[in-house]
Amino acid sequence: MADSVLCLKGDIVARLKRRATVFRKEERGSLLIFGLFCFVMMLFLAGVAIDLMRFEERRTRMMNTADRAVLAAAELNQKLDPREVVKDHFRKEGLPVPKDDQIIVTSSGVGASRTVRVDTSAAMPTWFMNLYGIKELSTPARSGASESIGNVEIALVLDVSGSMARGATSTSTPRIDNLRPAAKEFIDTMFANVAEGHLLISIVPYSTQVAITPSLASYFNISTEQSDSDCIEFDFDDFKTTSVSLKNAIVLPTDRLWRRNGHFNPFYNQSASGTGPNWATTQLTNCPGRNKPNLAVLPFSNDQAKLKNVIDGLQADGNTSIDVGVKWGAALLDPSMNKAVKGMIAAGQTDMRFAQSPAPFTDADTLKVLVVMSDGENTTEYRLRPGYRENVASRVFYNDSYGNTSDINQYSYFDPTRTTNKYYSFAQAAWRDQPWGDGTYTSCDKKGGNCKQVDDPGAAVNLTWTELWKRISLSYFSERIIGPIYGTATRDANRPGMGVTSSYIYEDKDTRLNNICNALKAPAGGKGAVIYSIGFDAPDVGKAALSKCASAPANFYAVSDVEIRTAFAAIANSINKLRLTQ
Repeated sequence: MADSVLCLKGDIVARLKRRATVFRKEERGSLLIFGLFCFVMMLFLAGVAIDLMRFEERRTRMMNTADRAVLAAAELNQKLDPREVVKDHFRKEGLPVPKDDQIIVTSSGVGASRTVRVDTSAAMPTWFMNLYGIKELSTPARSGASESIGNVEIALVLDVSGSMARGATSTSTPRIDNLRPAAKEFIDTMFANVAEGHLLISIVPYSTQVAITPSLASYFNISTEQSDSDCIEFDFDDFKTTSVSLKNAIVLPTDRLWRRNGHFNPFYNQSASGTGPNWATTQLTNCPGRNKPNLAVLPFSNDQAKLKNVIDGLQADGNTSIDVGVKWGAALLDPSMNKAVKGMIAAGQTDMRFAQSPAPFTDADTLKVLVVMSDGENTTEYRLRPGYRENVASRVFYNDSYGNTSDINQYSYFDPTRTTNKYYSFAQAAWRDQPWGDGTYTSCDKKGGNCKQVDDPGAAVNLTWTELWKRISLSYFSERIIGPIYGTATRDANRPGMGVTSSYIYEDKDTRLNNICNALKAPAGGKGAVIYSIGFDAPDVGKAALSKCASAPANFYAVSDVEIRTAFAAIANSINKLRLTQ
């Protein structure tokens, strides 16, 4: 019996061993356990992915809400507390509301800019990752937005030379009559599109010269030969820079002394109609006089009505000096003029909001623009020579008994080189020892008898050169005074620009224009101004110079007649696009 039991146990053990061996060698179902392991891992990873998807969805909502919130809060037109605007956006999205110290608001003192930044985060409980010890994820949101109102400084350089009084044809509207409405519409458009207090415009009318107001002239150290007009004579190198030198409160020996252009008529007007003290009010002068304020520069104005009134008062006369016009336009955009602006603010002549104008060329918030228009090309600019421009005794005397007439007999001419009879009297047609009015002459009856010495009528007044040029033109001087006494050769040498009394600048004016345009496009240490140019029925030479001056080929406009309005409108539109994108 015992042996049977032992045999049975041995058989069972043998069978189990055989089954174990078979099981060990059997490969069917071996991947089941690995599959179960992978399934568990996939469930885990899917849970992590769900948590990460929830995290990304929350983070996106947080970021989008933050972006919308700061954009709304930074808008200058909205008057609510920027922090409350940000909080309200988060609150309405059902998101945790940022704390005050997580919202940073920076504004300029004059309301010209506002920056809003938010840096917050929110905790998101996890669903699956917490099984592995990660209880929550932090969803951050950082965003910022700024809005600022850029400043725009414009110099409007307008041709008012004599040709502007004519049209393209004999029946066309005078160009200046087309210019006025076009320029005024440009002014209106700029004021409509630039926020109040951020637009500063200077108007520079130019012809032979550019006249500045006595007020603006007071900031310069200018020579004092005459006080009837205010034009500066620039040297060649002055056109290589946009800056100008202003005088100090106490004039120093090192201050630049600007030469004042003479107040004289260099044009071929032999008739001196309107001579005497009133001549300057009726005749054309190289530099427009103080009696013609509508032809003077209007600097640094944000007065829309005043700017348009100046344009309405523009008059056409004189030659064309585009280079001088652009030089003044560039100077009024240069920060070297800031001292003048501050002086004008103190005098109540411009807005205190422009105390930092003209802005430095490095100021990224200021767009500087120069618009120059011409219907011609550079011609001639006249200057009196030393010895003829000073307010000292001239060689000409006039007899005060003639009044304000153009009668040549009122004049006597003094020649210091003669040893005797140094005064030529036109009334006597002879040389004598006294000017007409200070001596005597022989008077006889009609038959030539009963002669006696009679005192000259009136009295001789020695005119200074400044006083003389207020009475007669250079041509009157050469043709009516010098010619009859000394002959044609001396007369020709005294004609306008011929070298004795006066000179003129002509040949290098295009070079000067190119120099000042280049200086304005690329000033030292900053970004340049944007230059637009308009050739208004201009000849080819003028159009070439104006096109070269422009910042880009697209910034030059060649127009005729009423197209001038289209050009100004296009420039205004271009300026506004630049203002919004820079």
